[in-house]
Amino acid sequence: MGIPLNTTYSTNEPDKLVHALADAQHGRCTLIAWRHKKIAALLKDFGADPAILLPDSSWPDDVYDWVIVLHFDVAGHVDQQRRIVEPNPLP
Repeated sequence: MGIPLNTTYSTNEPDKLVHALADAQHGRCTLIAWRHKKIAALLKDFGADPAILLPDSSWPDDVYDWVIVLHFDVAGHVDQQRRIVEPNPLP
């Protein structure tokens, strides 16, 4: 796609990423790839509820076909959250 990756923020500092996204101009959609064990903390910092989105509030180590979609209202608060399970293209 020719889009450069932004690796400015460590998975140990999700709060800094959340603040940067809140303060900066960006497109309508942002894709974030994060370390499995750190996703619950990232979701919390965005204002989402990992208990709703993840089993036992944790992303399983062997799962790579999920996408979490967060929608924000005009005030910047999560007003919709859901987990999408991508279909497996292999037979």
